[in-house]
Amino acid sequence: SDPTNQDSSDLGVFDLMNSMVAPELLAWQRFLLGVLNDDQVRCVAGSSITTHLLVPVEKITTDTKMVVVPVSKYKAIIVESRRNLGYDTSLGTLSEGAIVYTLDTTIPYRKSPLKIVSPTSATDLKWRRDSALKLNQSLTVWGYKITVIESGDFGDVIKIEKIG
Repeated sequence: SDPTNQDSSDLGVFDLMNSMVAPELLAWQRFLLGVLNDDQVRCVAGSSITTHLLVPVEKITTDTKMVVVPVSKYKAIIVESRRNLGYDTSLGTLSEGAIVYTLDTTIPYRKSPLKIVSPTSATDLKWRRDSALKLNQSLTVWGYKITVIESGDFGDVIKIEKIG
């Protein structure tokens, strides 16, 4: 692959790899770097409906910060909570909430395997500033529906439902 053709644009403002506006790393990248411990990650496999409290990635705590839904051997859905805190102090209120992204490890090297999934109401398709789910908003991706059922300074409570 062409080393000059790196593309992280599908991460919008939510990751340092694409934007200097919000320089927090995604929870997945924090996990890979060892910044998040195993007990801060919930892996949801084979469940039809689950509910999770996610503390914002920016908060210094040992609470749960990420949910991973394995979809296949090479793909997963990831959900985390973001707030205007820490290195994300320049995030606007549109960007606060639960963000959903996909991981596809079959994507070639130098192209991001991570892609922010925007709700149908989103209009900012370049920077994805309005991609965070707010209270009672949901989106469906790869056979799962993710809904925010509670939200506040504490983070987000999300419900994950397998559909179909």
